[in-house]
Amino acid sequence: MAAMDLDLLERIAAQRRFETRTLEIAKRLFIHGETPKRLSIEYGVNLQRVYAIRKEVLAAAQALALPPGWEEITIAGPKEVIEYIKRQFAEALARHEADAGKHSRP
Repeated sequence: MAAMDLDLLERIAAQRRFETRTLEIAKRLFIHGETPKRLSIEYGVNLQRVYAIRKEVLAAAQALALPPGWEEITIAGPKEVIEYIKRQFAEALARHEADAGKHSRP
């Protein structure tokens, strides 16, 4: 994942409806590098809330990193099932890219 910068944080804020205080905490956490403990004390929230804000903002940043219309999932299961799913996904992605290529030609 790319480093969090002010531009990315502002793009996230534009897409999400974070409270002002949540955005302030995120900015101080990611941009100014302040510690979660310090922020929890200054804002009067528990430490878990600061970590939850961190997790939420990172998830939003990752979503912005994906192309439009794409989603990301995490799966767990037996190795042979995962290998099968990976093969199926690779085949489906190749078909998707081939179809997209057909539609983009003049």
